[in-house]
Amino acid sequence: MKKRLYALTVTLLLLLMTAGCTENIQLIQTDSGASGESKKPDPIPIPPDAELIEVTPAPQAETERRLVYLILPTESGLSLREKEIITETLGASDIDVEVRLHGYEPEVQSQIFLEACEAEADLILCDNADPDSTALDVAAAYEAEVPVILMNRGMMSIGSASGQLVTDRFSCMGKLIEVFAKREEGYSRYALLCDRSDLADSDSADSFREMLFTYPDIICLVDEDVSGQDGEQMKETVRKILAENPYIQAFVCANADETQAVCEVLSEENISRTVICLDGNEDRVYELCRSGDVYATIVKPAEAIAEKACEEVIHFFEHGSTGENEFRYFAGVIVTVDDIAAADQAGEESPEVPEETQEEPAGTPEPTPGTDDTEPAGTESAPQENAGQMREDMTGFDPAPDASSLQPAAP
Repeated sequence: MKKRLYALTVTLLLLLMTAGCTENIQLIQTDSGASGESKKPDPIPIPPDAELIEVTPAPQAETERRLVYLILPTESGLSLREKEIITETLGASDIDVEVRLHGYEPEVQSQIFLEACEAEADLILCDNADPDSTALDVAAAYEAEVPVILMNRGMMSIGSASGQLVTDRFSCMGKLIEVFAKREEGYSRYALLCDRSDLADSDSADSFREMLFTYPDIICLVDEDVSGQDGEQMKETVRKILAENPYIQAFVCANADETQAVCEVLSEENISRTVICLDGNEDRVYELCRSGDVYATIVKPAEAIAEKACEEVIHFFEHGSTGENEFRYFAGVIVTVDDIAAADQAGEESPEVPEETQEEPAGTPEPTPGTDDTEPAGTESAPQENAGQMREDMTGFDPAPDASSLQPAAP
């Protein structure tokens, strides 16, 4: 009997508990949706006279434009062509270009480098005045964290410049010799002027002289070292050479200073001689060639270097480096008075230039026959009026090492 009462009591308790759970479930279903999620609250009504404030997003900051200091020798000749290409190309890439001129004065170039660093330029692009002083300028810019790319003339210091686009004059020395030999019809007595304290000029002068061995009738009668001489002293040296060597037919000059001194003396004395310059990178040599005072010279390939410089500047801004080895070499360009005259007539500033080259210097040229009668016309620097007479007078003349002291009879 007791067991039955106990079982009945347990059954009643279970029924009561089940009923309570069912009531709870009904309450949950009443307060929630079918999915069990809470109902969204009703929106808060906005009074009709409430003032609404429009919120506009803050404008994004404009990208800061890059600033490049372009340092050039002058604004004439080939440097003008460099300026045109670089300012147009970089300007199209939203890069500001400040152009400064050093006039081949190292002190002025140093001041411009300092100005660029103080202006917090993003990069300096420089057709430099002097390799030695430039090394100090580039080192100072490196310390100021301003990258530098050099054009035309390199420097021996490695690692401080982001790039060096160098004109290689030796690669076209053989071609210049061909041009000179053709001009002189395979026969000439010339004076070589060189600043032997300048290693690059000395090497180019020796290279020119040594490569002329295939033309045995073209002889260096005077090899003059003009190191330490200023312009007036060089002119006096040229006058002395002419006085002591009346059979001199040509002058070969290692650099622009010597070339200018020779041209000024020949103009003052009203004497016509062939003038060749081994380094026509300075714009004044190009202008002397345009005027006819210089017959031929080796110049920088201005267009090729300027275009490559723009590529390296843009690559540097995008990637933090030029993407190339520090040194890039470009073959020099031979120009003559006829080349410049043709370019001017066509409305161009400079002759067509070759692409970048990594080739070794050209070998010794083959001799040009002396009977070639394709002499360029319209030039003023060669002794055409007395070339035949000079050859006749010099028959049998032996240019000994001390030939500069000889005093042959006047023709």
